[in-house]
Order: sequence, then structure tokens, then C-alpha cells
Amino acid sequence: MRGAPTEVLGPRWRTINSELVGFIHSTLLRTYYVPSTVLGTKVQCEIAALQEQLLTSEATVHSLQSAVHQRDKLIGQLQPRAELLQDICRRRPPLAGLLATLAEAERLGPLPASDPSHPLTGGPSPPLANSTEAEGDRDHLQPAMFGTTV
Repeated sequence: MRGAPTEVLGPRWRTINSELVGFIHSTLLRTYYVPSTVLGTKVQCEIAALQEQLLTSEATVHSLQSAVHQRDKLIGQLQPRAELLQDICRRRPPLAGLLATLAEAERLGPLPASDPSHPLTGGPSPPLANSTEAEGDRDHLQPAMFGTTV
């Protein structure tokens, strides 16, 4: 039985064989693969494009954060007014009733002064049950004027 070619040809065969394998390998790499300098340039271009997109995105985020901050500030300024409007809306029905009553009182006008013996139209009247002595000692009050502002 004959031995393997490396045994027959000896160390010289191994050197030639490894050189041949290296040559085939480098030829295949040059033929089928992009050279590393071209590949490196392509990668560098992609990295530069991604960095530019990142900077653009960061600028957009900063702009949006600024807009949100300004809107939050505006909301803070408008909040007390919104609460005031809510209070007005909540109190509107009783206020409308009061204004209607005042308008009715204005429509009725003052009492006629034709009967001097009537306690409401002439002279002092007896104190009301819920009045105090200090109120009774006061000078006669100015007549009330009814009016509406709507």
C-alpha cells in the first residue's frame, strides 16, 4: 500500500500545498467578496447617514419638548380661569332665579302712598322679630333701588 502524497513527496509538498491553498483562497476572496476598503467606505457612509438622522431626531425631540413645556405653562395660566368659569356655571341657576325675582320686584315698583295709616307707607314701623336694637336706632335708611345687569 502506498502512503499518502504528503508522505511520499515530503515537506516540500506540504509547502507547495499550503501555498496553493492560500492562492486559491485569496483568489476566491478577490473574486466573490467586496474588498475591505470598499466595504469600510460603505459602512462609514451608512454610519454618517445614521448619525445625521440621530441629530435630526434629537433636534425634533428638543423642539417637541419645548412646545410641550410652553403648552404646560399656558395650561397652568388658564387653570384658575377654568375653575372660575366652572364656579359661575355651577351658580348660574340660583343666580338666574335671583335676577328673575329682582326683575319682578322692579316691575312691581314702589307701594302707593295713598293710605297714610298703612304702617308700610308712613312713619316708623314696629321692629321686625329678627332685627337688633342697633338697627332700630339707626336713621331711616335710603330706599333700595332694584336693577339688573345682564
